[in-house]
Amino acid sequence: MDGSQLIDVVEWAVENQSRIDRWARRWERIPEEARQLGQDILTKTLHSGAGKKVQYPVTYVWRIAWGVACDHYERKVKSPQSVALGAEHEEIPNRVSGESAYGLRSVMRSAISQLPRRQKQVIWHRYYEGRLWEDVASELGISVGVAKKYHFKALGNLRKGLSAVGITKEDWRDQLAP
Repeated sequence: MDGSQLIDVVEWAVENQSRIDRWARRWERIPEEARQLGQDILTKTLHSGAGKKVQYPVTYVWRIAWGVACDHYERKVKSPQSVALGAEHEEIPNRVSGESAYGLRSVMRSAISQLPRRQKQVIWHRYYEGRLWEDVASELGISVGVAKKYHFKALGNLRKGLSAVGITKEDWRDQLAP
């Protein structure tokens, strides 16, 4: 990969602030908190991406945004205000656990840890490192078709694991949509 393919993270984030705000609005339904979440994501991106050039800035910023959103969600679930938000907002249901509240990040981490080794590796390379199918397959020494098969099975296992703790496909699809 030559240097001409690398894109400055901060420059990309500033140019695509509306995309970052759109992610925040999808993850957070309360407008004031969505604005704050968007600002937190942009601030964290500007701080951690200073001087970095990457081939896929959207993946780099997405990982930062997802981490900030998960931290926001964990704080929100643990706060006493999550029980009643007032008449204009509906209550945030705590479907994550019976005994205590866990953030979405810890639930996902737990579900991923239950996957078989190859499925975990495919999920890691594909989502956390943002690699292409060809790169995932060559890293694992398998064909692209087999990598996609592991990916498909991993997603099915994750759906089962998340539904076991009360998170439906629609719930996490709304939360994870870019």
